[in-house]
Amino acid sequence: MRRWSGTNLATAGAVISAAFLISLAAHADDSPHSDLWTRPTLLEGAGSPKAKLRQRGVAVDTWVTQFYQGVVAGDAEKDWQYGAKADVRVNLDGHKLGLWRGFSVHFHQEWVFGEDVNSLDTGALIPANTALAWPRVGGSDSDTSLYFNQKFGDRLSISVGKFNLLDTVALSPIKGGGGLDTYWHMGLGIPFTGLTPPYILGSISSLKTDWATYSLMVYDPRNAQDSDVLRHPFAEGVTIQPGISVPTRFFDLAGSVGLKVAYSTKEGFDLSKIPEAAALPPESQAQLTQKGSWSVAWSGDQYIWQDASNPEIGWGFFYELAISDENPNPLSGHYYVGVGGSHKYLGHGLDRWGIGYFDYGLSGDLTDGLAQLGIDLRGERGVELFYNVGITPWLRLTADLQWIEPFKPDRDDVVLTGFRLQTRF
Repeated sequence: MRRWSGTNLATAGAVISAAFLISLAAHADDSPHSDLWTRPTLLEGAGSPKAKLRQRGVAVDTWVTQFYQGVVAGDAEKDWQYGAKADVRVNLDGHKLGLWRGFSVHFHQEWVFGEDVNSLDTGALIPANTALAWPRVGGSDSDTSLYFNQKFGDRLSISVGKFNLLDTVALSPIKGGGGLDTYWHMGLGIPFTGLTPPYILGSISSLKTDWATYSLMVYDPRNAQDSDVLRHPFAEGVTIQPGISVPTRFFDLAGSVGLKVAYSTKEGFDLSKIPEAAALPPESQAQLTQKGSWSVAWSGDQYIWQDASNPEIGWGFFYELAISDENPNPLSGHYYVGVGGSHKYLGHGLDRWGIGYFDYGLSGDLTDGLAQLGIDLRGERGVELFYNVGITPWLRLTADLQWIEPFKPDRDDVVLTGFRLQTRF
């Protein structure tokens, strides 16, 4: 995995700073009544080329998110890491571009550079920085997602292609996620069951009815960052994930409850055979497989307060409980719960905040098998707090604090803190 030298980091930081200053200079002649401080992105002022393109069906958004995060307690190295992520999203509206109604194309290119705390030996299993973990954990510092969507009226939507699921998770109303806007830790930023990789190749469909929204995901069970997935899709099986989400309305406040069930036909290592595998040569271990794996997840969210003039501003609680088969899935399940949202700080309603607790359990077959080999593991849990100051709609500064009890029982609990600056061009 390639890491950036100090010279490269300095150069990258200079480029980002220069781009930011040039963009500000481009609008330096705005009048005192300019929309510079209220526009959704830095370059999308009234009558700007970007705004005109969006009206014609081409929406281009570029985000640069910088992180400075370090370990402040625990027996890990007390070190701070600087890294950043650049995202370019292009959405094409087929109808505005002269094609047919309801058709759209969605492109997402991402790059990460610099260092991140995920590379530090904290004893933790789950990445503490979601945004910089992906696509890097998959073996690359960049990745491309592309999918096509067709809507049939206001109720049915079908999408096909390669998806970055961090984008989907980030849209949840109270918790948000994806590591760029709200929670940093992967246990809260992009919750996982062991059956759904962060990048998938397949289809996602949804059907809205008067009382519920039904969804169906069909995808290759392997991480779509692997080029072999694109060359030979579904060569090792398929995962099917139906789901249902029901909106709720308690005390005239919005909320929802949902259920998702996933089943994969992919073969995996039989975790009950760990002691046996340790005594076999590598070429024989491949025969110790178990076919099929499942997970069930129940989730929900509920606003406790919503702004009367803008229902998207408010705060409430969220939760999820998931269980799995534990073999070949290395996870037994997880649960998390939290509270957070947004409020009208200084009247603009751009600030977001949250506190969440997560607990991920390991498969009993996995821990029992490794214990026979003298390796002790446990589940991983932790707490995260963040506050995101919306300086403007396009400039956001976040402070974050995490406490983690790592999966290695011989390691001390670790505490991390950090800052995140996001600029939306």
